Amino acid sequence: DMAQAVEPEQLRWLPKHGSATWIFDGLDEFYAGDNDFFAFLDAELADPGSQAQILISTRDSLLTSNAAMRGFLERQMQRGAAVEVYELAPWGPKAWEEIAWLELERGRDAAKGSKRVVQFVSALQASPTLADLARLPFYCIVMLDAYRVGMGLPNDELELLQSIVDCMVEREHG
Repeated sequence: DMAQAVEPEQLRWLPKHGSATWIFDGLDEFYAGDNDFFAFLDAELADPGSQAQILISTRDSLLTSNAAMRGFLERQMQRGAAVEVYELAPWGPKAWEEIAWLELERGRDAAKGSKRVVQFVSALQASPTLADLARLPFYCIVMLDAYRVGMGLPNDELELLQSIVDCMVEREHG
């Protein structure tokens, strides 16, 4: 009952004085559609005495496809700001095996290298297209779900891609 909206000036004051950290996660569409966003962040971070901390978590594709994001990072680095870029290691056979073990065998120690886990990973490795798709965790989970239900992966890669698109649409509408 006592809560009220935070005014923009209050929202700016908190990080500037080290009382908050702004965290942005996966807002690729927002970055792409707002040309003033990075200029605003530049100004907030360049303000003398600012203790602002900003964490931006996004897909690696944004770094290669969005000039505004790249420009923001370059400007921050040129002025000597404490900027760090971390990249997650790509998903590969070890991650596929781990997720398959957790999902198919419920993480039971005795089933660590089970036949089902090995078959799933082998099926991904047997197809360059499937292996490439499985490097994205969401796609890998979709394929794992298909494997779990039908005990195999679709032979038709277009059918698999359609199921991935269907899952994405379902996820977004859910």
